[in-house]
Amino acid sequence: MIPTYDAAPRIQVQPAVLKVLTPRRVVEGFSVVRDYEPQVDITWEEAVECLDAEAKWLDRAAASRDAEQFDELLYSAAEQEAGGGPDDLFRGMDVGVAGLVFVLSAAGYATCYSCRGHAGIMTGRVPQVRLATEPDRLELLVGYAERAECGLQTDGDGLVNAYASTVLGLHKLARLISDDRAVFEAMENPSWLAPALASRDEDFEWNDDDDPSS
Repeated sequence: MIPTYDAAPRIQVQPAVLKVLTPRRVVEGFSVVRDYEPQVDITWEEAVECLDAEAKWLDRAAASRDAEQFDELLYSAAEQEAGGGPDDLFRGMDVGVAGLVFVLSAAGYATCYSCRGHAGIMTGRVPQVRLATEPDRLELLVGYAERAECGLQTDGDGLVNAYASTVLGLHKLARLISDDRAVFEAMENPSWLAPALASRDEDFEWNDDDDPSS
């Protein structure tokens, strides 16, 4: 079985309140999230690889007898995919939502949090991915979310929460975006992306204009 959570997906977004990102905010964190890691270097090829692997594991997990076994199987996915090597395929993210994180990142969205929901842990924590974006990309995301029957909601911090009653909804959302990658490849990259990538150079230094508190 694939767990179903008590969530009625709705589209409730306000483009006017979206958080304005700077490169430094993206790199150092634009939301209070434990162990934040910026996912700014994910390619479409990596996103599709993650999404395909996730589909395989979700198919296996669908035969689970209960939510606990479902969770146990997906916890084992990263280790089994790694084959004894470093776990790079899912980057430590929950299988079930990792595919959406990867696809969103490849499409130019900045993600900061994800969770597939877990048996016995905060039952109200539905499958979700939290992100920041600009109005044009939000408009596109709304269309895909409606087709995938996922919810989108802007919060008081100007971030967007994508959520669904099951991980299958978020996986479908990821697949729809991935199938239309040409739409995003034709867009200009967000202004924060190039500096965020450049910051990985060991000689890189931020300037005052990139102050995350500004």
